[in-house]
Amino acid sequence: MTALVLAMLRSRPARAVTVALLTALATAAAVAAPVYVERTDRRIVATEVAEAGLKERNILVSGTVEAAGDGSIPPTFERLASGWLDAPGYTAVFSAQFAAQPADRPVADPEQLSRVVYREGLCGHVVVVAGRCLMGTGDAVLGVNAAEHLKLAPGDAVSLTGSMFDSTNNRYLAYGAPSPLTVVGIVRPRDGTEPYWGSGGALTGGKGPAFAVDRRTLATFSRPADLQTYDAYPRPGAIGVEHLGELRGWLDESDRRSNGTARLTTDLGALLDRIDERRAEVRRTVPFAVAPVLVLAWAVIILAVAAATRARRFEHGVVALRGVARPGRWWLATGETLIPMLAGAGAGFSAAGGWATPGAPLYAAVAVVGALVAGVVVGIRTVSGPVAALLRRVDVRGGRWGTRIALFVAVAAAAATFQVRGSGGGVAGLAPALVLLAAALLTAVAGPPLAGRLGAFALRRGGSRAGSPGCGWPGGRPRRGCSRCSSSRWRRWPSRRRRPRPHRCVSRSGPRPRPGLRRYCQWARPAAASSSTRCGPPIPMPDTRWRS
Repeated sequence: MTALVLAMLRSRPARAVTVALLTALATAAAVAAPVYVERTDRRIVATEVAEAGLKERNILVSGTVEAAGDGSIPPTFERLASGWLDAPGYTAVFSAQFAAQPADRPVADPEQLSRVVYREGLCGHVVVVAGRCLMGTGDAVLGVNAAEHLKLAPGDAVSLTGSMFDSTNNRYLAYGAPSPLTVVGIVRPRDGTEPYWGSGGALTGGKGPAFAVDRRTLATFSRPADLQTYDAYPRPGAIGVEHLGELRGWLDESDRRSNGTARLTTDLGALLDRIDERRAEVRRTVPFAVAPVLVLAWAVIILAVAAATRARRFEHGVVALRGVARPGRWWLATGETLIPMLAGAGAGFSAAGGWATPGAPLYAAVAVVGALVAGVVVGIRTVSGPVAALLRRVDVRGGRWGTRIALFVAVAAAAATFQVRGSGGGVAGLAPALVLLAAALLTAVAGPPLAGRLGAFALRRGGSRAGSPGCGWPGGRPRRGCSRCSSSRWRRWPSRRRRPRPHRCVSRSGPRPRPGLRRYCQWARPAAASSSTRCGPPIPMPDTRWRS
């Protein structure tokens, strides 16, 4: 049977190509929905991340670390907070800073203070304007604005000491022994908006000029406390569609990590909420919008399969006449369409980019299964009739299923319209298509009976109101049982002026006579200008065929 099906495909390749193209278009239309959603999601995420601020993209862990008895800073915060910043796709940068004042001033005002800052990986994110970057203990670099404010240049030496605020006198007092520094370079940020700088970088933001040093130089200072932070910034692609779920889970766990030593702050949750809201809007409309396209594609496929199967209806009748079993007949009827459908489904799926789109196989499966079911049902229904009907090429039609489908679609359209006026969920997106489809099906179901009744009514009235010439009109067909119509004088009068006037046949307006009896109308012409018709009692009349 398979060889015979292949021979059938070779004999009529145009129909096979048509079915394959229709299935490919249906599959591509179905796969277009998840492809559009996936690309729209990526665009939404990219737009929101580009428009978000540093606080919405970065994660900050900060804490104030008090000095020990000898003036050194314990690494408690560094060990604790480093384990918190394990967000997927993020890079953490450690920084520490404290307030310092000139060593020759034991008491300083806020305007005389400066900052000593250490930031991990500083030299990789700055451009040296003059001098060089940090290399050894005692080296310090200044930003362009800080160098102008302090009037320092590369090679100048300064001596700074830690500063402690005295709330009694509202002054800053020197804390510990002074530490010498040498300005070795003037630098500027390579990109001031780079996520590396976070919210408290060495060269952007902060109060007062900042001396940027390395970790070894930082350890030489005695200070009362450090403000230590971990700034975590996302690497390119970290906030993407693939990582949104992981970031949401990490945020839910991070809410329980803050304590008195360290505090985690970020507005990443607000950014993820905006992204999820916009993605949900797309998912509420796009998947339902593809449903009318699929229904239309399935309808066209049904028509194409029905035409292809009907073209071989006589051949299927001959096969049935020769005693081939039903499974074999069904395979011959459906194989000619199933094979092109499968080939077209694969081509449409590949052309629409379904292999690289999550969720595309499910949509494609719905489209292909619907097309296959439609092809199988139409093919089997076409060849399942009696052999005589197949040989006569007459389709067996039924009217009950049309009424049921029309009623079902009407109910679905009413429900969709109700949801549009209410919450707007569910099948509300299909309301326009369902309303149009329900109107078309109900019209198709109610149209033929209504037209039949109108035609019968027009025939009973003589056909004059239905657009056909009625009883007594010139050129009209004589009505049986009416003496005005069937009178021999009708043919004898040469002038149309003397013919009977148009009238309503009484024999059809009254009750129907018994079989074998006819009503007759006797036409009288009184003295008045108007004519009248008097109907006599029923008399037996032969039921002969009237001649025009």
